[in-house]
Formats: sequence, C-alpha cells, structure tokens
Amino acid sequence: MANEAVQDELRRIAGRIRVTKITATRTIKGSTGETFAGFSGGLESINEKSGLMLDTVESEQVVEAGFTLKDAKLAHLVLAMTTDIQAIDTAWASGSITADYRRDLRGATKQRYALLIRENVLGSQSNTEDNT
Repeated sequence: MANEAVQDELRRIAGRIRVTKITATRTIKGSTGETFAGFSGGLESINEKSGLMLDTVESEQVVEAGFTLKDAKLAHLVLAMTTDIQAIDTAWASGSITADYRRDLRGATKQRYALLIRENVLGSQSNTEDNT
C-alpha cells in the first residue's frame, strides 16, 4: 500500500512538471581533434507570445508555461538530433572526418533518432535493441 502511495505521488508531481529549457550537446572526435556543437532551446514567455503581463491574466484563465515531460522528451530528441548532425557536419567541414564517414554517421544518426521519436510519439517500444 505504501508503495502504491509513493507511485501515485510521483505520478502527480510528474504531471505538474513543466520544462522550460532543453539543452543538447555533442562532441565528435576526429583526426584533427574534437568538434563541439551545442544548442539550447526555450519556450517563449507569456509576454513574448501574447504581450500579456501575468497580472493582467484573468483569474479563471489557466496559464501553463513549459513543456509537459512527454513533450519535453520529444523536443529534446529533435534538438539532440539537430545538434548531432550539426557536429558531424562541422567535423567534416574542419577536415576531422572523411566525407564517407560523414555520410555513414549522418545516416545512422537519423535512423536511430527516427526510432526514438517514433517510440516517443506512439508510446511503445519498437525493437531498438535489434536495430543498433
């Protein structure tokens, strides 16, 4: 019974968490050293979206700022994929990796992220262990 109460409390808290910033970084090690890429994404504030000040919002109006945990996971996957591909391209542009390695790495990266994004959207686990 106590275990069930803990699980219920964790679900309640997780349902109220709002993520307002997502960060993704990637380092590629190549023949000439390391290439780093990093992106940080955030949500527009209420003021930026609609010009409203918090004190002008009607008391009945619910204002939710931020992603739910589920949406934040999907947003992170999109941002991380973009970051990884940017790091790969930058490593190629700087001469750290070959064009063939760039092509192979980009393809494998996109394929793996597509699997994770699909799992996130569908809420099920596909056979990622078999597709590594």
